[in-house]
Amino acid sequence: MSIPTVTLVSGIKVPRLAFGVGTALYKSDCSQQVETAINAGFTHLDHAEVYANSEASGRAIGKHLDGGAARESLFILTKLMQRGIPDPMGETQREVELLQCKGYADAVLLHRPPRGENGLPSNVDAWKLLEAVKDKGLARVIGVSNWMASDIEEVIASKPKHPIEINQIELNPSLYHHPEYQSLLKVHERENIKAMVYGSLTSLYKDPERNAALNKALEEVAAKHSTSPAAVLQAWTYARTDGIVVTTTSKETRAREYVADAAKLAQLSEQDLGAIEEASRQGPPLKYYMTDVFDPSK
Repeated sequence: MSIPTVTLVSGIKVPRLAFGVGTALYKSDCSQQVETAINAGFTHLDHAEVYANSEASGRAIGKHLDGGAARESLFILTKLMQRGIPDPMGETQREVELLQCKGYADAVLLHRPPRGENGLPSNVDAWKLLEAVKDKGLARVIGVSNWMASDIEEVIASKPKHPIEINQIELNPSLYHHPEYQSLLKVHERENIKAMVYGSLTSLYKDPERNAALNKALEEVAAKHSTSPAAVLQAWTYARTDGIVVTTTSKETRAREYVADAAKLAQLSEQDLGAIEEASRQGPPLKYYMTDVFDPSK
């Protein structure tokens, strides 16, 4: 079953569902989980320097490619953090070797906006360094992660050689209404930057009391469409960003369900989307990751 793709401004097509090796698989031997995900139909794999498990994932990737699969059958993404932001060339080369992805990554992202803080370069200087990685052929696509509208605008104002094509962000219905996120999504639309969303399912298992109204609405929409609340959230994310969803699981049955749901891309009605968003307004905007970059509670 083929996962639908989204086309970046460069014309490169990216699978709209990605398997993430962060969070639950952080610093772990994730080789079996990655192999399971590939066997279930995932073709987009999301890594990061800071996850400290690229070598383990690379064993599964190498096994898959050495078994006869074409390199083009996988879209392999990695993100650069404390080591990689000041030295994207060196760290990308390291990640490519660990991931066994045949000399290049499909996408390399700056994992956070450096903003010239903690000894890191400015956003503009960091982007220029990343552009050199693309020019050398180590990455087909370059982008960012956890950048807000003002961060992106700094790079755009510098008239970069290469555009920002992806911004991987945390997003859920409660964050969707926040003015900062509305500004960010407008910049995405204007610049044709595709959102790559993580954390969209967090409301299903964290803060059940604060998410009670939202989870109830998700269950009602899911029952209406004979599907799961997770599938409804996935469909909501596709509808509101026209982008990519990152998810993870260690269960092959669940991995196959995610792939099947992405292949269907069930279209929720505006009534369904509105019910989800109205319910989310009954609680505060909830952000669980990278709150030092942006904290909606302040």
